[in-house]
Amino acid sequence: MASAAQVASSTSSPSAPRTRISARSKCSEANTIATRARLTSPARRTKTRPCFIASPVLPAKAGRNCRAIPTTRPILRRPLPSSPMKTPNSPSSASCRAPSPAARRPSTILPMACVPISMKATPPWNDFRQNQGRVGYEFEHRFNDLLTVRQNLRYNAVDTDMEYSLHYAPAPNQPLKRYWGHYREDMKNFVVDNMAQFTFDTGPIKHAAVAGLDYSWAQYGSHSAVSYVSAADIAKQPVPFTRGQELNQTGAYLHDQMEWNNFTLFASGRYDWVDTASTDAEYNRTKQRDRDFSWRLGLSYRTDWGIIPYANYSTSFSPNIGYVYDPVSNIRRVARATTAEQMEVGVKYEIPDTNAVLSAAYFDISQKDGLVYDGTFDDQGNQRQRQLDLNSRGIELEANASFDNGFGLIASYTHLRMKIEKGAAGTIGKELSATPNDVLALWGNYKFEADALAGLGLGAGIRYSSESYGDDTNSFRNAARTYVDAALSYDFGYRNPEMQGLTLQVNAKNLFNKQGTVCQAGNCYRDEGRSVFGSMRYRF
Repeated sequence: MASAAQVASSTSSPSAPRTRISARSKCSEANTIATRARLTSPARRTKTRPCFIASPVLPAKAGRNCRAIPTTRPILRRPLPSSPMKTPNSPSSASCRAPSPAARRPSTILPMACVPISMKATPPWNDFRQNQGRVGYEFEHRFNDLLTVRQNLRYNAVDTDMEYSLHYAPAPNQPLKRYWGHYREDMKNFVVDNMAQFTFDTGPIKHAAVAGLDYSWAQYGSHSAVSYVSAADIAKQPVPFTRGQELNQTGAYLHDQMEWNNFTLFASGRYDWVDTASTDAEYNRTKQRDRDFSWRLGLSYRTDWGIIPYANYSTSFSPNIGYVYDPVSNIRRVARATTAEQMEVGVKYEIPDTNAVLSAAYFDISQKDGLVYDGTFDDQGNQRQRQLDLNSRGIELEANASFDNGFGLIASYTHLRMKIEKGAAGTIGKELSATPNDVLALWGNYKFEADALAGLGLGAGIRYSSESYGDDTNSFRNAARTYVDAALSYDFGYRNPEMQGLTLQVNAKNLFNKQGTVCQAGNCYRDEGRSVFGSMRYRF
């Protein structure tokens, strides 16, 4: 279930590298709430708005700049399992078990014989309901050329109710049998970040320094029930409490971006105090304290012809909410904080007389106590999650351009290898399952600036993921997959100046509703189908 789920709350802590957080369902290629971090050149200033994943089962918007809980957190660039839901979070999904290792052929696409959860021959018991809401604000006041203060605050709450049905093998070479489950989960988050920015010079060196203090609170609880009798039986059962946690975190940070001639030096440090209280199914309460210092150092040089080489190094500290199984005792325990270190070198090219940037980077990230599934289930039907040591190494290529005629283009390519450095027997040195080596994304958009369609925006894109392994022993592969996305927006301010700041947006993910099968840690799921999201936003 949601054991050891990472809570990604965010503030605008500048000590953290720019982090992109995206989420897919349990049945997606990533099969996780995915966190992908990359360091940017310190020469390029970016404003990061607060955002966070509020729950282990809460989808997050892709492509937003976020920071996780905020820390200097260079998490591995491909998705890491962080939400051990034992069933897809889509009512239309299906689940199955992969064939035994003897039936697999390495380096081949595994033909899966999945049994849909919803079948006419069985009572309907396959639903997922979620309620969520959030409220917050961003405050900024500039006193003078020296001092600017900001405060960002957000509160979020989400609760879920999931009915599911899966199959299990009662004994080797025996027909699969069905069981039914009912799972409820609720999550609350609060985060506030207070910072002061100082802009000043010391001789020939220009400084943009930030000092801040932030606080975050999270509360999580889950309830679970399983029946091996029937759907009618599980429907009548109460859903008992299984576990809960409360996390309080305070962080103090300081950074300074220094510019001299064409050089930019970025240095930052952060110290976190984290207290976690955990309650198990028997209402036994345990406490855990985490303290850690993280830092980042980066250097870049801007040439006269627009080329900016850079290098940086950072460490990270990220507390986790939830439970994992100890690899030695196999006893469930509270998850330890995840730590990591990242090295990156790269180059950016700002094409003269255009609004276009090209970039290339090489990264090497080592993570300790990362959260992953191990493909097994406990007596309550929860998929076990463990903490492993992982290494991610690869290259990234990106292009971002916008043109005067209203067109915009974003393209990215990542090639990486994510290796298990410490884990279960037979997995050390292997690649983490459901982690493709090649990921390509292309997105184009156009906004009408005049005539009858002024304010209308259209966008479309394609996402490609290469083959990946279906289990952590790398005995079989998932097929490559390609998805198409689209977006439509309308800015009402173009038609009526009094409605300036009001925007309507509709996003469609997996537009053509492609639903293949993807396996992770030996368990296989259907891809998330087409999803459409609409939003109305007003900024003032």
